[in-house]
Amino acid sequence: MKTLIATLAVLTLLSATPSQAIDREARHVDRAQLDVANLDDADSIGGSIWSEAALADPGQRWAVLAGLGLGTISPDNAHNIDYWAVNFGLKYYLSSLTTVSALANYTNLDDRQGTERDIKGAGAILKHRIMPAGEPVSPFVKGGVWYRERSTFSDQDTSDDSVSEGLVEVGGGFEFAMNDTLTFVFEASYVNADSSDDDTEDLDGWLGAVSMQYYWF
Repeated sequence: MKTLIATLAVLTLLSATPSQAIDREARHVDRAQLDVANLDDADSIGGSIWSEAALADPGQRWAVLAGLGLGTISPDNAHNIDYWAVNFGLKYYLSSLTTVSALANYTNLDDRQGTERDIKGAGAILKHRIMPAGEPVSPFVKGGVWYRERSTFSDQDTSDDSVSEGLVEVGGGFEFAMNDTLTFVFEASYVNADSSDDDTEDLDGWLGAVSMQYYWF
């Protein structure tokens, strides 16, 4: 059970990997997203909403990000666990095709048995569009690094009440434009994690998302 619950900590990434951007000279972007995960010891399904706003006039380099997610995690050999998460961050345009985002995340896990745990994390995502956002199809690639501190999930006696972990994410996807304001985004990432401090297994697996995105001008 210790290993299974520890594995679930990687799911903080489900609501911390937005790939929307203030492209097309939009002032604001809203996004509704279906989040799924297939990990070594658990599956998950949930949803998240994201909002991104330019900090100045369209065409400027900075944008602010905010997101809220919730869902259910299904370990292979344990009862389901509910989660909710909040995210905040900033995005900077290195060029018209390349962005870097810095994000902070808080995730709460509830095992439905009266036990709650939390995760605090921060990370950075580099995204590069192969084609501009204004094209009918805009493929992209992305990579990220994450650091998080979570509550100890083991009920056994331990001298520490929290552990620290690092993760690396590599992925990509496609954005399909339905018209000038509405697009659909399909993306997937593979996540590799360091061995955690409490001697659990490496937390590796796949994350996926399908989202509807609306550009405000």
